[in-house]
Amino acid sequence: MDTKENKQQTLQEKFDSDKSNEFNLITGEHQGALIISRPCIINGNGSTLWAKYGPVISIKSSGVVIKNLRVEITEDASTPEEKTAIKTISTDTKLINIEVSGDIKGFPNEPESCNLPRIIKLGNFAADKANSIAININAACDSKIVNNLKDTKILPDKLVKGSNKLIINISALRDNTILYGDIFVKTLVTRRIYITGRAVKGAKEFHDTPAPPPPVKNLPVFELAKRGQRFSLDSIKDGIITIEFTQDSSKKDFDLDAYIFMLRSDNKVRSDDDLIFWGSQTQNQAVRLEKTKIFISPSKVNPDIEKISVCFSIYGENPAQNFSLSINPAVNIYANNKAFCRFEFDSLNIEKSIIALELYRYKSSWKINFIGAGWKNGLKQLCENFGLEVSND
Repeated sequence: MDTKENKQQTLQEKFDSDKSNEFNLITGEHQGALIISRPCIINGNGSTLWAKYGPVISIKSSGVVIKNLRVEITEDASTPEEKTAIKTISTDTKLINIEVSGDIKGFPNEPESCNLPRIIKLGNFAADKANSIAININAACDSKIVNNLKDTKILPDKLVKGSNKLIINISALRDNTILYGDIFVKTLVTRRIYITGRAVKGAKEFHDTPAPPPPVKNLPVFELAKRGQRFSLDSIKDGIITIEFTQDSSKKDFDLDAYIFMLRSDNKVRSDDDLIFWGSQTQNQAVRLEKTKIFISPSKVNPDIEKISVCFSIYGENPAQNFSLSINPAVNIYANNKAFCRFEFDSLNIEKSIIALELYRYKSSWKINFIGAGWKNGLKQLCENFGLEVSND
């Protein structure tokens, strides 16, 4: 018979009794649900938090950061609430390196339901021959695909909102070889799709072809900006400036995210809230993000802010994942949806994080300064440069 002394605490009880600013989960699997009712950091340390039905995590406070965690619903849910992996009431909730199986609710610019399948069965395909198999995926929003399948290549490596045709190019596999693995679809969070199939002698040989490219549109004409050059933004101070990262291609897949630092006159942030990244925004939407596309309304920026630093960082600790992998990286800048200028990063190599450009106040006006320089040590050094403390977890 259990007593109070030997009864195992639930995760909720452990969280409620822990009054520290950061609640660390022991690496492994933990059963939810978890209700977060105070500002804090939840560090999963690579763990899985699961429940049969959602919400698995309910966030009922501002100032919550969740990182390094997989959140999973294990049963076939029937209602929208039961299908919800993470639910928040606050628009400032930050998710970092989060994988979910289920929906998420309350996050700006992120659809609640992903509409992605959990598993795709390719069936049998010809052994000892290369195969190209088409799969159709309907996506709720634009996203990036990271391929974790061995002996395959997937084209294209992005999904657009709506219907998508992907081609899985499979290397020649021996008879009776099982193809099994997963791909990751990345937006604010990561979602996993399992892929299965089998190479069988005498089975059908697939040579599906990619969907035809969209018709070529008239491309916008940009003025080319140079490093160190400064432009006045007087003509668009009451409008919206759009900054979008572009590249011709990459030598290897990597995850790139935008980070915006809202800075005082001393080139430091006022608080953690002055770091804006995917899934977060300033309260009055002066700055908001959609992955690597930034929207800035200068007239809405808080008067305490003297400078806005626009940065990009490659995710992960692997030093080989750096900007040398990116072919012709650049940012295209639009003023009220019209082409304004283009800034090309032509001197990057081993850097993992870069300051692309800065918007700064000059008297009663805003100007833009093109930087294009960075660090090889990644996001941590970038944050510390602007006065943010970063833990080593």
